[in-house]
Amino acid sequence: DADGVGLLSSALAECAAELARRRSAARVRLVQVSEDRVEVLLSEPLLPTPAGWVPEASGSAWVRQRDEVPPRDVTPTNPLLVAVGRQDGCELYLDLESEGIVSIVGDAAAGADLARSILIELATSPLADGVAVTSTSEALVDATYERIRSVATWDDVADDAVSWAQQTRELLAANRWSTPAAGRAAGCRPDDLAPLVVVVDEVPGDERFADLCAALGESVVPVVVLSVGTAIEGSTIIDVGAGELCIPSIGLTCAAQGVSPDAAEAVGRLVAGYDDVPAQLSLIEPPPEDETPPADPRAPGPYVDPLC
Repeated sequence: DADGVGLLSSALAECAAELARRRSAARVRLVQVSEDRVEVLLSEPLLPTPAGWVPEASGSAWVRQRDEVPPRDVTPTNPLLVAVGRQDGCELYLDLESEGIVSIVGDAAAGADLARSILIELATSPLADGVAVTSTSEALVDATYERIRSVATWDDVADDAVSWAQQTRELLAANRWSTPAAGRAAGCRPDDLAPLVVVVDEVPGDERFADLCAALGESVVPVVVLSVGTAIEGSTIIDVGAGELCIPSIGLTCAAQGVSPDAAEAVGRLVAGYDDVPAQLSLIEPPPEDETPPADPRAPGPYVDPLC
């Protein structure tokens, strides 16, 4: 939804710019979009709101009328914002970067469908441009996407994830940016805070993994651990089952987003065949060939008046 991506990019850019200006540690956790409003739930109350926004829940939520969000071509400040479900006709988005460590638990099939949806969104959405995903689970997404790399084990990504978390934390501290979103709003080069998402289906018994989780618990950096099927201690839990999901730390229950394996395969074929689509599609059938028999060359031609 190109219009939806533009709306989210513009609205969140305003919020990130205001948080950066105040050097606030508050961060966007959840976004709810309805036909009329954009509601942004912060990690802590903050007043006053930016111009054009109104506070709700004592400043824990910033709200703006949807048709008042100015259309702007901006670099996304929250590239790890992903759809998680719907409630009362509203679309709900969770910022994975804000959470740091996320565990999807509950019904195995429904949890896999949600994780699959998240990965396909990160792999294809313009909002997630620049995101890199490394997954140890090949069962979630079979198609090859440019932004997704499959590895055999945690060992194949451990050093990169730990190093990137350390480097970006030092960059944020050096510039006094409280969050990666604030750094992006301040004009940081996109590659300097490019997000990395590490997907695991079991908790590695490794000191590097424990160190990474400890670092993600202390500060927000552009590295996220997404666990599918196993709960990681201290993580944001998403409990999925019976068509619903619950995020207890936010107090959210809604209809769960999900992509089935068959749907994922169809999307993969569509993406893989994109380069084969001709530049000009023939949407109108060509006119039928003229079935009039050719003229007999021996037949006399039309009469021509010699005085003309």
